[in-house]
Amino acid sequence: MFSNVSKAHVHLNRPDIMLISSRSMKIKVDNSGVPIQRYRLGLPTPERYALLRKMTDVLVEHERLETTERKAHALKTWVEPMVRWARRIKFHQTNDRGKYVLQHKMASRCEKEETLDKMFETMADRYKWRSNKDGFVRVIPTRRRIRDDAPMAFIEFIDREGEVYKAKPQIPNQDWYPEKHYKRIDKYRQQLKPQYLEDT
Repeated sequence: MFSNVSKAHVHLNRPDIMLISSRSMKIKVDNSGVPIQRYRLGLPTPERYALLRKMTDVLVEHERLETTERKAHALKTWVEPMVRWARRIKFHQTNDRGKYVLQHKMASRCEKEETLDKMFETMADRYKWRSNKDGFVRVIPTRRRIRDDAPMAFIEFIDREGEVYKAKPQIPNQDWYPEKHYKRIDKYRQQLKPQYLEDT
């Protein structure tokens, strides 16, 4: 049962009790319970973040692009939280400080101001009733690249015009966005986009 546990984790006085290391217990999972895989892409952290920021701008602008399969999966885990954050900001599910923090986090994941504007104006409304477990981006394996035989894939937003596979319909749930009223925090309201401020 515990064949993968080293002998160092066996209790000295009670051999029948096996202690698994805390490191093996800290496994991050997504909303579906699937373990999250980190895609390093063979790059140092600053270069990997710069690559993902540029790819985010292209994906949000054209809503579809072709890249290697590992880059597509890395970009999927990078972009999907931005859609969730945009929904929380636009539909007033957090206070002014929360909106400021989320807007700052979104800005750190892209380079163009147009990317943020499209996230707030288009993506938040399009995926208003889309469950997080369904996801907002899909990866479609396509072919092998000729020069190095690398597996390629399309990454695209779902629920868009001309998508390869039709996504299942969204089911409205009024419990998702209850009407909330927060106390004004002028320190943060001054740095937020005026069209996404709630009149309080």
